[in-house]
Amino acid sequence: MQETSPHPNENKQHSGKPEVKTRIVVRKGKSFIPIALAQSAMFYSSSKISFILCFDGSKYILEYSLSELEQILDRRTFFRVNRSTILNIATIREYHCTKFGKIIIDIVPIKQYTYQVLVSQYTAPAFKRWVEDE
Repeated sequence: MQETSPHPNENKQHSGKPEVKTRIVVRKGKSFIPIALAQSAMFYSSSKISFILCFDGSKYILEYSLSELEQILDRRTFFRVNRSTILNIATIREYHCTKFGKIIIDIVPIKQYTYQVLVSQYTAPAFKRWVEDE
């Protein structure tokens, strides 16, 4: 009989792909705060610094790049809409198709933050498939 560890992640075989996470740890001053990814509205990058914006309006600096986040986020829930933004599907209020196949996304209001996010003509078809859960 095979022994199992009380920690569920210790018995998983590694297939070379990073494991999808359900939470990440952010740093605030000298403290570390675990954030459930279900609480995260979006991840974005500005001046080479990555941030997480939560639905409650809290914002934290991340030690991950957006490319690293793409590898560990659930692709059914999160989508990289452009070079600087990864959105949670629950963040999208509505989207509009514009000229030349681009998409403008209106996100749900999050405290003092209101955003419109642009999806390129190149990324738009993949975005539509993701929204439709294909």
